[in-house]
Amino acid sequence: MASFVVFVLAAALLWMILYPLFGRSKGRAGSGTSPSSAVQVLLDRRETLLQALHELENDRALGSITDDDYQRLRLETEDETIVVMRVLDDRSLGLADELEREIAAVREQPTPVEPAQAQLGGVPFPVKRVR
Repeated sequence: MASFVVFVLAAALLWMILYPLFGRSKGRAGSGTSPSSAVQVLLDRRETLLQALHELENDRALGSITDDDYQRLRLETEDETIVVMRVLDDRSLGLADELEREIAAVREQPTPVEPAQAQLGGVPFPVKRVR
């Protein structure tokens, strides 16, 4: 009976791991998945994994899971959590590089010589551009 429970838990954990990564992305591949939605899937997965770790701790404290099962499931969940967090870090580094390139491109553009005009209460006044 205990091996059946472990099998069910392992199958559920495997499904929770693989479904967000492969299940939904196949259906969206033709529609063009945006990077922000992919990041959101990863963020949701990270939260799910952290919650699963917390639940494992609670199950262990209650004695509803053996120490061997706890160690195995904890290692599997921690390994996937690390992978998800590394992917998120890699994506954030890529976004930072892209942002730096955009900032450099804007800085290379010539600035207008004439000061801009703004209106305050219908009265125009010059505005200096701060760089």
